[in-house]
Amino acid sequence: MGDKHRVRFEPVGIEIEVDEEQTVLRSASEQGLMLMHGCKEGQCAACKSFVLDGDDIELDRYSTFALPDYEKEEGFTLLCRAHVYEDVTIELLNFDEEMIRSGLPIVNAVAEVVAIDTVTHDLRHLVPSRAAPRAASPAKTPDQRWATSTG
Repeated sequence: MGDKHRVRFEPVGIEIEVDEEQTVLRSASEQGLMLMHGCKEGQCAACKSFVLDGDDIELDRYSTFALPDYEKEEGFTLLCRAHVYEDVTIELLNFDEEMIRSGLPIVNAVAEVVAIDTVTHDLRHLVPSRAAPRAASPAKTPDQRWATSTG
C-alpha cells in the first residue's frame, strides 16, 4: 500500500482518501461513491474530469481519443486512469448528485461456505453459513469477493 491523499470532488463537496496504488475511480467506488464511468480502461472519456487544484497526478495508459494531449495540458484527467500523489481537488463534469451518494462501500465479512452447488461445467453457486451484508434495496447488490482457504 502506498501513501494516501485527499481527493475533493466539486461542485458536490465530497472528500475521500485515495491510496497512491489505486485509481481515483476505483477508490471512490470502494468507498461507496458512484461516479460516472464507462469502460474503466481510459477509452471512452465518460469519467473525464477537470483538476482544479493539484499537479501530481499520473495516468495509466489511456487512449488519446478519450483524452487528447491538449486537454491533458489544460488540466483534464480520466478518473479511471488517475493516480494521485498529493491532495487534489477535482471538478466532476458529468454527475448526478443523487446517484453519487447511492453506492455501497465494500465491507469485509467472514463466512464459511456450507454448500457448493454446480450450476454449469465452470460455474458454482456458493452458499455461505451466514448472510452476507444486505443492501437497502434489491437494486443495490454489493459486490462479493471470496477468498479460499483449506482447513
